[in-house]
Formats: sequence, structure tokens, C-alpha cells
Amino acid sequence: MISNTVSLNASQHALKAVTIFHSSTAQLTRTFIVDLKGGSNVLEIAGISSHVDKESPRIYGLGTAARVFDISCNTKLGSAPHQNNTKNAALIKTLEAKRKLLRAERDVRQTEFDLLDDAARSLAQEKGASFDSLMDTFVARKRNAMVTVIEMDEQIEEVDKEIWLLNNSHSGETAAVVTATLLAKRDCKVEFQLTYLVTGVTWQPYYDLHATTSDGKPSSDVSLHYCANITQNTGEDWTNTILTLSTANSHALHSLTVPKVDPLRLLPSRSTGGGLFGGGSVQQQQQQQQQQQQHIGFGQSSSNYVQLQPQVAASGLFGAARPPAPAPPPPASMAMNRMAAPQRSAEPSSGGWGAPVSFSVERDFEVIAEGDESDDDAGIELPEGSVLDKNPLSLAYRVEGRVSLPSDGVAHKVSIAALGFSAALKYVCVPRKTTSAFIEGRIKNTSEYELLAGPVSVFMDDDFVTKTLFGLIGVNESFTCVLGIDTSLKVSYQTKSRTEHEPKRSFAEPSKTTTRTITTTVTNGHSFDLTGLVVRDAIPLGNADANIKVALKRPDGLAQAKDGEDVTVTLPGVGDAVGQEAKVRWARTENGGGGEKEGLYEWVCELKAGKKVRLEAEWEVKAPSSLRWEEQLNIQFGRGKRE
Repeated sequence: MISNTVSLNASQHALKAVTIFHSSTAQLTRTFIVDLKGGSNVLEIAGISSHVDKESPRIYGLGTAARVFDISCNTKLGSAPHQNNTKNAALIKTLEAKRKLLRAERDVRQTEFDLLDDAARSLAQEKGASFDSLMDTFVARKRNAMVTVIEMDEQIEEVDKEIWLLNNSHSGETAAVVTATLLAKRDCKVEFQLTYLVTGVTWQPYYDLHATTSDGKPSSDVSLHYCANITQNTGEDWTNTILTLSTANSHALHSLTVPKVDPLRLLPSRSTGGGLFGGGSVQQQQQQQQQQQQHIGFGQSSSNYVQLQPQVAASGLFGAARPPAPAPPPPASMAMNRMAAPQRSAEPSSGGWGAPVSFSVERDFEVIAEGDESDDDAGIELPEGSVLDKNPLSLAYRVEGRVSLPSDGVAHKVSIAALGFSAALKYVCVPRKTTSAFIEGRIKNTSEYELLAGPVSVFMDDDFVTKTLFGLIGVNESFTCVLGIDTSLKVSYQTKSRTEHEPKRSFAEPSKTTTRTITTTVTNGHSFDLTGLVVRDAIPLGNADANIKVALKRPDGLAQAKDGEDVTVTLPGVGDAVGQEAKVRWARTENGGGGEKEGLYEWVCELKAGKKVRLEAEWEVKAPSSLRWEEQLNIQFGRGKRE
């Protein structure tokens, strides 16, 4: 049976839809209308991206009049010798031929130019009456040849430029051919969709965060423009198509399987050397006690200076007694934590022979509250500009309207949505590092969009402020972002020290006590009150090896406070500084560090318009008289390098 062969070019048929996955893969859907003959019809569809996944082409929508008998995809044409399968291949070939002709013409004119010099030398030996007229002819021919060579050079440069632009204005090749055999019951016209996967395309989210002010006061209303940078070099131009951006990863290029659970068993930890009775050797217990006494705190005991005892749960870091913490409620259910926790040292449950021993486990467990966690999407109000599709596997953003994206390898910015949020604003100063006051906003993602990790450009009143990065922010999760520097807040930072030496003694090493006072003054130059002023600083830790001890004197009550506990301090009104109450506490960092164990604290207070506030901290450092000490970055907790 003779088959009816139909040749098609994909670029001449409508690209119905494109879905870009978050894995450098896209699914393309093209629509074809073809006249079929009854029986076998072979469709040869050229102009398919060379980045196509050869196993992915599928044909849908034929109806009952025809069916697919066979389909294949061939990409070998791209490796043929002297074969150019780019979009502008025909134009480039024409221009290259034109360039060859121009270069040949230039060579002829250059040869003419050189021969005229030889002719001039031979004419110079003849002194006939016609010499002058011959010289005039020679000069004219020489000038014409020179002008022609210059013009040829200029034309060749223009052609080179056109070829370069054509080569660089389009990226990727379309050397793949999809061949499909369709069996038709009768002569008919069918419309069908061809779908296939291609690589060479990426989309990355980026954000523009816009904040505004009114009479110099930042507004709590912020706008987040959710956009995407789309780059594609598939070789196929996407023209007037429906674009969908998916957070899913396409698994077309590798196998997707359910991982197997490996059997487990418990073994003694190598770091735990238990004694004969499971309690560890005396030497190890002494080493543990010595390690527990390596840290000097800020608190005072009856002798003013105390060694840290972190293993005693009933006492604070500064020696103040604390009530035992209440026992936590029993968990509703247990789930294995995704992150491995640090190993716990093996501890015997009781002493004596045959006592069971609890060894370390590589993973920790977290409490998961019971309840129905299913989402109810009814009543979702989506921002204008996109449509959100949710399924158990991913989110998909359908960009409103039709989009055209050329295959040029250039990042094209496409808007997904404009989201309105409310920010909790505060003014943060770190005067030890800089006297700038930062406007910081804590924003809750109240939209139905999961904000993927990406760069953020921050604007205040449409003026660029800074660039930062987002991590993954889920729905109803919060993030913090600096919105700018408030130049109307003036911050000063003063340090004073005085040292007193003990008199020399016959049988004891003399010591010295240095009292250091830090005074931070903040002046509000605004015409409005500030309700959230935060000033952060650090108190240095002692050093047991060097016999350096630190005792915190002010702020009052901070030495006895627990992490996160607010201590109310009455600030005296000194000069034109306002006398008022402020709160001070040990500050925790975002990653769980900081606090009392690292000496990080922060003031929280209000500041009236046009007024100033003075914050003071004071501590004493006791060390041997002969020892010279200095403050350095504490790298014990991995917070930085020594300066």
C-alpha cells in the first residue's frame, strides 16, 4: 500500500501552549491541521528543536477518523556536514555568498591598483609628447582603483556585521524531525496537537519589593511584584502562546522511583567510652568537668565572679537561681525530623551490673500536632495578571494574555503577579558596626503563592535601595527585609574605660579590674514618634585559660535574665535625653545562635519626635595585672573570622 506523505514545518503552525518546569525543561504543544487520505499517511514534521527529548513526542486530538500507528523522532540531521539548522541559516548562506563576491571583486581591484604602479614606472622612461596625457589617465585610474578598494572593504564590513547579528540574534538549532504514521478511515481533514519536551529553557523567579513613605514616615503597606526571568535557546521561537510556569520538576530525563527503606540497628557510639559499669572512666568524668568550666560568664555570685556551669539546669548562666522548667505535654504523634541532630552521648539509665544503656541515635524526632491539614482553596482571590493552579505535586502560574519569547538565550522578564502585604516595621541600629539606622520590615506571606528562592530588588518611593535574596517562603510564612536607611535618626556610640590595679602581694598574683562603659545615644529627627527602636550590641566573654573574668553591671537585671526574657529598665533623663522606660533582653539570631551564651543583647524602646534616648551598658573585666587583653571576634561559635 502506497502511503501519502505530508511534509510540515513546525514553525509555520501555531504554538498553542508552553509549560516551563523548574528543571530546565519545557513542554510544547503545537496545533496542526492536515488533509489525510484514506489509509496510511506519513507526516514528516521538521523544524523541531534539537534539544527535544526523542522519547517525548505524542499526538492527541485526532478523534475517531484517524489514529496514530507509529511515531518517531530523529535528531541526526544536526550532525550532517556543512549543515546549518538555525533559524537564519538561509539568510546567512546568502550573505556569505555575497561576501565571497565582494572579496573577489576587491582582490581584482587591488591587483589593478598594484599593476598601475608598474605601468607608471615604464611610462616614466618614455619622454614622448603624450606623456602628460598618459600621466593624467594613470592618476585617474589609480584614484578610481583606490576608491573602489575602499568601498569594497566597507561593504565587506557591513556584510560581516549582518552575519554576526544573524548568528547572535538567535540561539539553538531546529534539526529534529518527528515522523508519524496516521491511519485514516477515509479522506478527511483533522486537527491535532503535537506535544514534546525540550531542554535549553529555564525560568527563575525574581522580585521587586516596593515600599512608600508619607511625610517621611514609612508605610506598613508594601507591594511585592512576583516576576520570572525566562531564558530559552531551544531554537524554536515561541510566538503568541499561552505560558505556564510550573514549580514541578520534570522527571522525563531520568527515572522516578520510590526509595527503599534500609534496615537499621543500634550500635554503641564510637565517641562514648563507657566504663565497666556503663558510667565512663574517672578520667573521662574529670575531663568533662574541666570542659564544662572553660567558659566565664557575666553574672555575680558571693565572690562577684563565677565559673559557668552549663550542665546545671536549675541555675542561669550568670549564677541566678531559676525554677525548673515544667515538663512538656505528651506528644500527639511523632515524626522523624528531616535534619540529622547532633549525637547524644550514651548515658546509663542506672548503675550496677546489667544496667541497660541508651546509646546515641543519628536522627532526632519532632512532635507533629494531630489534625486535618488539608487545604480548602474555595474563595481564593488571585492577584490580577495570572492564574494559580494547585495540585498535590506542584503549583503552576498561568501568565495572563499571550506571550512571545524568541530563542535568543537572553533573559526575558515576565510578570506573574502583584501581591500586597502588610509589614511590621522597626528601626534597627548596630552602633558597634555602623551608626546607620536600618528600616526593617517583617512581612507575612498572606497570598496563595509559594515564593520560590530568588533575588529581590528593594525600592522606596520608586527609588532603588538595595538587593537581597529570598529563601523559599511558603504560604503564611514570614520573612524579614531591609527597606532602607533612615537618615533622620542620628546614632552616636561612645566607649569609656578605667582600670584599677590591686596592690602587689607576697603570695598572690595581683590583678586588675577594668570597667568599660558603653553609651549609645539615638536622636529622632522626625516629626513623628518611633514605636519600634532596636539597638543591638555585644558583651565580650571571658577566657578561663587566661584567667580573664567578666561581670555584667548594667543594664540592671540582664545578668539574671533568661534568653528572650524582657527586662524593664528605667533610663535616667540626662541633659536633653528623655527619661523613660526601655526593655533589654538577650538577643537570639535567626539561626538559633546568639543570646546569653554569646553575649548578644538588644534594647527595645520608643522615641518621641525630636527627642533623644541614652542607653548605657557597663561591665567589669578582671585579669592578672601583667596581662594585656583585647576584644576580638568570638569564633568559638562560628560567627566569623578574626579581624
